[in-house]
Amino acid sequence: MSPLSARVLNEGKTKVIYEVPGYPNIVLVQNKDDITKNDDPTATRVMAAKGEIATETTSIIFELLKRAGLPVAYERQIDSNSFQAKKCRRLPLEIISRGVPEGSVLKRDPEIVNENGPRFPAP
Repeated sequence: MSPLSARVLNEGKTKVIYEVPGYPNIVLVQNKDDITKNDDPTATRVMAAKGEIATETTSIIFELLKRAGLPVAYERQIDSNSFQAKKCRRLPLEIISRGVPEGSVLKRDPEIVNENGPRFPAP
């Protein structure tokens, strides 16, 4: 199925969600190559292969969750930039992982700043 022929159900900064004609309980989620700084649309830039990396990361994580027996909407990766999922309502949860602390975490945990600057302990 080509996303270009499907109706957009929702679009955000990082992905577009398409309906799958003939399958009312299935959606196609396509990751974008866009990166937005500080929620400022004028600061949006395109990073080549970002959508592919996001899709691969998402697919790996959801496959692990499925194997652990957790219920997920994710069904399978379709191509390098998109995956198939059950149509559902999203949980109001966001998890951001990075190797270098930024923002409010520096105020909450000032001890993570050392002679090399702010750093999380090695995983």
